[in-house]
Amino acid sequence: MGFFLLLFSNNSLLIGIVGLLLVVWALRSLGRTKKNKNKLLPPPEVRGAWPVIGHLRLLTSGKQPLARTLGRMADEYGAIFSIRVGMQRSVVISSWETAMESFSANDKLLADRPHSCAGKYIGYEYAVLPFALHGPFWRSMRKLVVVEMLSNNTLEKLKSVWTSELDANLKGLFSPTGKALDMSEWFGHLTMNIVVKLLGGRTNDPDKEAAAIDADVEETRRMAKVFNEIMRLTGELAPGDSFYPSGLVRWLDFGGTVASMKRAAKELDCIFRKWIDEHVERRSNAAAAGGGEDDRDFIDVLLSVIDGKFESVGHSYTRETVIKAALHSVLVDGADTLGLNLEWVLSVLLNNPFALKKVQEEMDTIIAGNERWVQDSDIEQMVYFQAAVKEAMRLYPAAPLLFPHRAMEDCTIGGYVVAKGTILYPNVWKIHRDPRVWPEPEKFSPERFMGRDERETDPSRHFGYIPFGIGRRSCPGISYALKVTHLAIARLIQGFIITTPGNMPVDMSEGQAITLLRATPLEVHITPRLPSSFYE
Repeated sequence: MGFFLLLFSNNSLLIGIVGLLLVVWALRSLGRTKKNKNKLLPPPEVRGAWPVIGHLRLLTSGKQPLARTLGRMADEYGAIFSIRVGMQRSVVISSWETAMESFSANDKLLADRPHSCAGKYIGYEYAVLPFALHGPFWRSMRKLVVVEMLSNNTLEKLKSVWTSELDANLKGLFSPTGKALDMSEWFGHLTMNIVVKLLGGRTNDPDKEAAAIDADVEETRRMAKVFNEIMRLTGELAPGDSFYPSGLVRWLDFGGTVASMKRAAKELDCIFRKWIDEHVERRSNAAAAGGGEDDRDFIDVLLSVIDGKFESVGHSYTRETVIKAALHSVLVDGADTLGLNLEWVLSVLLNNPFALKKVQEEMDTIIAGNERWVQDSDIEQMVYFQAAVKEAMRLYPAAPLLFPHRAMEDCTIGGYVVAKGTILYPNVWKIHRDPRVWPEPEKFSPERFMGRDERETDPSRHFGYIPFGIGRRSCPGISYALKVTHLAIARLIQGFIITTPGNMPVDMSEGQAITLLRATPLEVHITPRLPSSFYE
């Protein structure tokens, strides 16, 4: 909101710009009135909109997460309602029925993304999958990420890459007498270390010299810092996204958001370019020596599969840009939201000690007496544990508002017309608390996920449970996220007795961001639960 302060400190600038925006707003409102004449009504609009800025003051004035604010609006206006984010008309859906209608009958019509400063300046001109505009390139990029990078087959081939990182981080927690730990920080390091290693920023060479290892660690820290800045900027309101003419507003760049995006994107690009160059050189040297190399990580996979065919899908992106965009796409899902999932799952279990004990007992029974670390194959048999993870993600979805969709044509949802160009926001937080689908929705009850048809609890098929989104634009990394979440939480619970300071309940307050951050760090005390040989 810094650009508002700049405006109000300069009266001449304020009068000129507000006057221009009022003219544009009036012309757009007149156009909408004519266009929608004699058609179905649009969804009810929240009261209190101001000219030009719309409902921004209502959306940014509270201390609660935006999803909760929109949830209260749904209580008053219904499961589908309209808001104006600046001059951009938007619609919020808040029930499984509106989600089903949006992402089944209207899935294709709502498969586009809005133009945004983040997509343009951070997302390699809309090449990064979450920002990519609907069309041939998006379809090719999604296929590349889903089939070549995040498929079960690829994840199995590269399993040792991420499991070795998990093991190393877990063993690093060992202290004979126990120790205090900030789990929020630890989960952040863990997920960033795993995804950087999978992408190809750190090698698995056991003979690597200490100086090179230190350089890897420092580069991972640099990556984490720039990525956190990128996530912050992605969730920040950029004036060019909400006011018209957008090109002029972006050029003026009130508050410097666009400049910050460009700086962060440039730094991330430098890291990606260095990694790609190192891989190209290594593969070239191996070929010159008369041999080849197996794919060690995602960059190797991408260099193996991307060729001229991908570049001929009617876009101007270079091979290197496509690779960088694919890496960025995985980074978004593999670091930020995954780390938050881990935080919330553990937080919920700590606040429900009976469930935590039941998970440990289930695990101990299946692995027959703590003789080894829990494996993927064990988790398939841990029915209660899987249900507990699902229930935690229902209560605290890492993405409480899904990435915005854009209507490519007029469509009908809930008996209302959603006009072409409207931005649609699915409120996952509210959908997950629908008492018609989830009795006593605020209660933690893993049992609600047990004994039910898989279609009712599958996050890719059930419209009342969408922690990873649903439809054409659903998260491509569901399988990866669940694999890491299950194994990381299971081994953490197996390997350590985890308590809170003073055995007090965990503070479950939520922060304000594009994703569901904890308002306070998750601080715990951990004590080894297994023989010391497990941590060697």
